[in-house]
Order: sequence, then C-alpha cells, then structure tokens
Amino acid sequence: GRVIARAGRAALVAAAVSVILSAGCGDKGPNSVADRTYRGVPAGLLTFGDGTDPVAVIEPDDKLALAVWGGSSCPSVPVAFDILNRHEVGVTLVENGARVCTADLGPTTSEFRLDSQAVDTGSDIRVVIRQAGRQPVTVIAHPPSGPPLPQAGTAPADAAAAVTEIRAAYDAAFNGDRADDVVLAVVEDGLALRTALAEARRKIPGIARSVHVTVGDMVFLDPGRTALH
Repeated sequence: GRVIARAGRAALVAAAVSVILSAGCGDKGPNSVADRTYRGVPAGLLTFGDGTDPVAVIEPDDKLALAVWGGSSCPSVPVAFDILNRHEVGVTLVENGARVCTADLGPTTSEFRLDSQAVDTGSDIRVVIRQAGRQPVTVIAHPPSGPPLPQAGTAPADAAAAVTEIRAAYDAAFNGDRADDVVLAVVEDGLALRTALAEARRKIPGIARSVHVTVGDMVFLDPGRTALH
C-alpha cells in the first residue's frame, strides 16, 4: 500500500512495531475455506488501520489476502467466501473455539484465490466481512500496485541518494533479524520505541525473520517527504 516517508529517515514509527509483533507461519484453521493462513500481515503492508482494523490487499497471481486481529492461538476462521459481483466479495468468519485462547492480540492473514473472470483483480475490490452477532464490516482491497501515488512535488537536491537511503532504511527496519540499535537508527524517534521493541522480541523470539518488506515506486512530495508503494 502507499505510505508517507521522510526522505533519508523513513517514518516507520508505528509500522516497525506492528510488523515485528506479527508472526509468519501456521496452518489453516478447522473448516477454513482459505487457501493459506498465517500469522502476521500480508507482505509489504506497512499500515494496519488504527491498529486493530481488518485490512485486505490484492496480491499477485489473483490472490486476496485478508488480515484480521485476534488471539494468536485461536484466530477467527473464514468458513465462506462468496463473489458478490466483479468488484465485491464476502467473507464469513467464525470464532475458533477449539482451543483455550491466549491473551495476546495479533493479526492473522487468510489468502483466497480470485477468479479473474468473475472479479476485476486490476481494480479496487470491496471485501464484506461477516461475523455472527456483529455488523458487517467493509474494507477496500487495492490491486498489487496499491492506490495511485500523488503528484510529484519538489525533490531533494540529490534525489538518487535520497532514494537509496530510503530503500536502505526500510530494509534495515523490516528485513532480517537485525540488532535493536540498527532498527531504531532508521526509525523516526526510534529511541522512544526501544522498550516496546525489546518487549516484542521477548514475547516472540525470532519473529522478524518471517517478515519481508519491498519498496516499490516512490515520488517526492517535497525535499523532506516521500510517498511510496
């Protein structure tokens, strides 16, 4: 998706902790209609609503990835997936009561194969999420390129160097299990997150090894801000 970053020091404050707190493996739950289910958010997704909102993205090869929050030991299970029209699908979730749920809270992603003849995978798709006893929730899934980037503004004096530095910052923050000092050095106000990052690593050792973020297109809004995919 599209995020806004500072040129040279990517603005990753909330995103760094959100991604590190997520995990990356698991089997699909009982009676799940998903093709694949795993802990964590879809690759490349750097924002997650207000921290607990569901999100969905259209991935390459005509796949829909839906991430919802819940206890890591018993996430909600998708038991129905319906194509409502070319721009809308429905997902029915049920609570997984097979095990005792732990008190932790984190995202779990389910992937569904989309029929490109029945769904326009090149455009935004509305995903209607239904759960018993709750009002349906609709989220928008963008195609792999994400929402359009805004119009470019004034670039910094050395734009090429700034692009290289931004890509390196995202790589340092998200890809690989690097030391805390390395991660926090590229996060805006990173020192303020030291305690939260240490707690995340304590609760889920080695979690960052399952995360990979790729930076795509980017445009400079002004010398200090960049919009990117």
